[in-house]
Amino acid sequence: MKASDESEGPGSMQTARKPAPRPTSRGPQADKPGHAVSQRGRRARKATGASGRRQSSTSALSRKTAAVTRVQAHLILDSPKRAKREFRRLVALHQAARPTEKNGKVDSVANIREQRQALVRELESQQTIWQLQMDRLRKSVNELQQSSEQDGPGYENAPLGYVTLDPAAVVLEMNAAAAALLDIRHPRIKGWSFTLVVLPTDFRILLDHLRRCRVVRGRPVTSELTLRTLGQRNVPVQIVTVPFRPDRGALVYPTALVDLTERKRAEQVILNAREYAESVVQAVPTPLLVLDSKLMVVRVNTAFCETFRTLVRATEGWLFEDLEGLDWSRSDLTGLLRSVLATGTPLRALELTCRLSPLGAELVLLLEARRLEPRRGVDQRLIVALEDVTRRKQAQVERERLFNKLQKAGAELEQRVEERTLELQAVNRRLEEMSTLRLDAQELERRRLARELHDGVGQSLTALKLSLLGRMQACSEKGAKTLKEAADEISDVLEQIRQMSRDLRPHVLDDLGLLAALDWHFTSFETRTGIRIRFHHSGLNEAFLDPRLQTAVFRIVQETLTNVARHAQADRASVRLRQSPSSVALTVSDQGIGFDLKKARHSAASGLSGIRERALLAHGTYKIKSKPGGGTTITVELPIGSGNLPPSDEFSL
Repeated sequence: MKASDESEGPGSMQTARKPAPRPTSRGPQADKPGHAVSQRGRRARKATGASGRRQSSTSALSRKTAAVTRVQAHLILDSPKRAKREFRRLVALHQAARPTEKNGKVDSVANIREQRQALVRELESQQTIWQLQMDRLRKSVNELQQSSEQDGPGYENAPLGYVTLDPAAVVLEMNAAAAALLDIRHPRIKGWSFTLVVLPTDFRILLDHLRRCRVVRGRPVTSELTLRTLGQRNVPVQIVTVPFRPDRGALVYPTALVDLTERKRAEQVILNAREYAESVVQAVPTPLLVLDSKLMVVRVNTAFCETFRTLVRATEGWLFEDLEGLDWSRSDLTGLLRSVLATGTPLRALELTCRLSPLGAELVLLLEARRLEPRRGVDQRLIVALEDVTRRKQAQVERERLFNKLQKAGAELEQRVEERTLELQAVNRRLEEMSTLRLDAQELERRRLARELHDGVGQSLTALKLSLLGRMQACSEKGAKTLKEAADEISDVLEQIRQMSRDLRPHVLDDLGLLAALDWHFTSFETRTGIRIRFHHSGLNEAFLDPRLQTAVFRIVQETLTNVARHAQADRASVRLRQSPSSVALTVSDQGIGFDLKKARHSAASGLSGIRERALLAHGTYKIKSKPGGGTTITVELPIGSGNLPPSDEFSL
């Protein structure tokens, strides 16, 4: 059998030829005694397999019948490809019904031929039915073409889908718009049931629609259902039918198909928007009320019920002024809300109180009211927001009380701090004066000791040395040698006393000034330590430098170089001295091992306390830069004159 393609049409099937009988599996060797099968075993197998074959043949027949029905439906709806596919499935079912070999045994040839002949007869009868139906369809197409030529292009080219049904829901005619809506390529085909394109869940709607069409005459009958098109699309439509009987003929149902896809989509969007808006209103933590034009409560949210300890059923449908258990402090509140409805001017931040009668609690509220724009079919609405600010008010009162208390305590504290500051300033001034006096006393004592060592002890030792040298001539050679050694030892002691005198107070500082004293100290330092000193100065005018300032600079340089010799492990250092109209800047740096400033700052034995003390007493600034392995730089800036620079102390990494 051969299925027709699309060019031939669904009615051009040819009659199936009977297939030639297949050769049996019984060969020549089956008659030999060695291959004979027991007659008793064959009968037993035939008896036990009869019921199974009957069940399988029944199920195969039902599947074939279903496939034949599908082929018929596709041919009616002018779908040759689908009909061809279903026909191939039918052929596959026929081939599956052929005998199969089980356990080396096969069915008898008579059963095979009987099944084939039954299938061929069934297919021939179905082909005859299909041929009659295709003739009927061709006749319907011709009639539709003739009627469309007589009626003109209005019905055919109408933008709205139209179908004409009979009372049994059989399609009598259809225009192009309806065919396009149902994904049918040939709208002139008629004689098929409209139920084929109705979603099975909406069959009852269609049956009820047809029932009402039989009852109602001359008036439109409207229903909404969902169509399942040939393109497997679900299309919601509205069917509008006006039953009438043309020329006392058979009753027909002209039906308009209105596509509701866009309307359904818009309705879904509106529904989603309403649900979203409702969820937003319910999720707002501020109590909300929606009132109508008569100030009747239309909607409340969850926050309102929680705040005012009420239920939705005790609120919605009641007038705002009659809400049970709510006692408002403003008697003109209803008039204000009506004014908002009348004028449209919103009411903002109206503070009022509400007493909850059952609980006796009092709430402080901020009321805001705004008129909603009226919509078609809906009167004016008013939305009222009631923000509970009770805790905020309580917190504000408590905050003001605490603020006043803190302000009073702050004023008292400022007064005490000011008094203590004045006391500390006086103590600091006294300490500065005492420190200055102490340093002056130290310098005076050093000068006195240096003078006594130089003038008193030095002269005595010198006289002793001259006396010993004078007695050498009167002594023997051995005694002269002893006196010579004693004189040399006296010379060494005298030199040490002179060095001590210079260290205590170099007379060159008092006699020749700061530069000469620094040059003398650098030469002596290089001789004693072997560390080379590079000295650079600019703008130095000793006439404008106070003797105390010169002493402070010299002592700072002396103490700094002593620290270099003790701790830096450096072979050279540099000293820079620069004078400006307002200050003297001193910088001493080395390339030694450096040190940790955090540890040195809290160490009293670091050798930096004397430098810091002298800088601060001179109202100067003091800065140290150092790090392990990176050398050390000390910068001191001292003001000239009355000390216009404030004292400061700075350590830098």
